[in-house]
This record gives sequence, structure tokens and C-alpha cells, in this order.
Amino acid sequence: METFSTRPLEDAHLEDLAWLEGLWVGKINSDYVEEVWTKATAGAMMGMFRWVTKGRLRLYEFMTIAQNGKNIEMRIKHFDPDLSGWEEKEESTVFCLSELSDRQAVFFQKSESKPLWLVYKSPSESTLRLYFEPRGNSPVGDKVFSFQRVGRANVSG
Repeated sequence: METFSTRPLEDAHLEDLAWLEGLWVGKINSDYVEEVWTKATAGAMMGMFRWVTKGRLRLYEFMTIAQNGKNIEMRIKHFDPDLSGWEEKEESTVFCLSELSDRQAVFFQKSESKPLWLVYKSPSESTLRLYFEPRGNSPVGDKVFSFQRVGRANVSG
């Protein structure tokens, strides 16, 4: 188990996360996954995620990474295949950027009911790994999402 900071990283810039931009496809165990991140525009990056198990859609996520004062926050909304939302209408799952280094970003979940770190690591321009690391006794599987970049997201305003 790794330990990361639980304090929001101040004065980071969305441009420091430009290495996330693009279309990423991959696997988690035998399941197919996709994640897309757009270029930072108007103070935010937009992301989408899709998970397919045995040829059937498991879930969607809509995500943003945006500047919030001196901090950067990631907000996630989860959806069933029929687009029924998991979170309440006014709610989202919120993570704060707590660490940023060369091609690695660590976000911690603001909720204390399920405290987690969300870790993005990109060892090269064509590979991305994503995993959750628990804080305390929060149960998390040893699942690592492994992606390959298949395209760039050239959307900007």
C-alpha cells in the first residue's frame, strides 16, 4: 500500500496535466475500458469513461478536472448503461489534486466515508495506468486499469 498526501496541492496548473489529453483504450482484467480527456479550455478538462464486461456495457462516467481557487479538483458522475445516475442530481464524487510530478497525478477523495487516492501514471506518451489506493481501512481491490493512447483529443475553444 502506498501513501500519498491528503492536502490539496496549491498553485498547480491544468496545463501540467496536458499529458492526460487523448483517447486511451485498454483492459482491466479481461474487460475493455476507454477514457478520453480533452485539452484544458475555459479552465477545465472534460473526460469520459466507458467500461465493457463480456460484451455488455457496465458503466459510464463523465468527469471534469478544473481549477477551483488555488486547487485543482476532479469531479465524477457515474451512470448505468441506461444513463441512470449513481450520485444524486446535485452531487458528484470529488477528488482534489494532492501530488503532481512528471507524468503522475494523485487525487484524494474529499469524502471521508470512502477515503481513496486516485492515481494516474503515464510512464510514456503511449501508456497510462490508473488505480485507486485506499486510506486507512477502506477496502479497494488490486485493480489496475492499463491503457494505450490511440489518439489525441484536439478539442479546444
